Amino acid sequence: MPKRRNTVTFNPNFFYRWGGRSGKPLACMANPRRKRQPMTHISTGVGTPVSSPDHINSLFYDFFRARSQTLQDAVDLGNAFLEAHPAPRLQTYQRELLECPILEREVGDAITCLKSGKSPGPDGLTADYYKILKTEICPVLTTMFNDINISRNPIDSFNAARTILIPKPVNPLTTCLPIAQSLFLTPIINFSKILTSRLQTFLPDLLTHHQLGFVHGQHSVVGIRQAVVAVLGACSVPRGSHLALLSLDLEQAFDSVSWSHLLRILHHRCFGHVFTDFIHNITRYGQDSPYFLLGRGVRQGCPLSPLLFDIALDPLLRTIKHSLAFRGISVEEVQLKVSAFADDLLLFTENLPVALPSLFRLLYQFQMSRGYGNIGLNPRLLPS
Repeated sequence: MPKRRNTVTFNPNFFYRWGGRSGKPLACMANPRRKRQPMTHISTGVGTPVSSPDHINSLFYDFFRARSQTLQDAVDLGNAFLEAHPAPRLQTYQRELLECPILEREVGDAITCLKSGKSPGPDGLTADYYKILKTEICPVLTTMFNDINISRNPIDSFNAARTILIPKPVNPLTTCLPIAQSLFLTPIINFSKILTSRLQTFLPDLLTHHQLGFVHGQHSVVGIRQAVVAVLGACSVPRGSHLALLSLDLEQAFDSVSWSHLLRILHHRCFGHVFTDFIHNITRYGQDSPYFLLGRGVRQGCPLSPLLFDIALDPLLRTIKHSLAFRGISVEEVQLKVSAFADDLLLFTENLPVALPSLFRLLYQFQMSRGYGNIGLNPRLLPS
């Protein structure tokens, strides 16, 4: 009875304060609560569907382990691809800033930025636990992080995470596509946040300005404006021109990043051994099934992963930018060639029949140099 009385008293006040405003309360009311849908069976395409929990777990284990195997590395092709178009390298003071001892203040800021309500990692400790005990935990984490930097060998628990499957409806009436999402220990998230904050201070100087995703000072609206300008500029081009927008689709983008390619870029850009060793050592994650070793990919859910992905993709953007055979769309003395938001790439060309063969050669060289997965191409002709 007291619970019902409190509900009746609280609801009018709640709706009086929030009823006319758009925000999270209104969104929660407008969207129906998602029903829990356990995975009762999966179809392998061969024979009858599998319904045994142990068998389902085994199939997913084999699938992710096979998808994470190391691809053959073409060292010579990779080095040649990077040296074809030189890129800015890390300055000495930037490398010292990235690898200097971690301060207790940085650890405290990383804990403050943790989002409450998120699922805990394998240790079962949530972000609220670290926020409540922030004063006691900060000195301990600071010492541990600096010991890791000195020894260049993180503890085993840092290399572990639990992978969960999120159903993504492909067709609500037929099937769901599972997406892998990793849950990490909160200390490794704090460590990654510190490195991310340091890397963000000079990352815009290392990447081409065509990359708009996850970089300070860059916004997705720039890419939208470039696409609008290209469409409007097509109206002033003589009829018969083959203007086109090309959309590149990087299949399983984050999971297909080659470690050898990423480490080769880090060494080529003069990143120090402390940072590269840390990136090389944080490589392993598993499920409630037995652990298995990863051979490629950056882990989704890690704050550092988007920046590492931008670094891995930067050589392709620079190659397209400097390609003479792939001509972009010229609008008022400005040539638009490529715009990227993380793994979403949009290319502009004014002569599609000539540009496509050149683009295919560039993409083939990029795939061969780093062992990347499939890259889909979706051309869209612009009306002239």
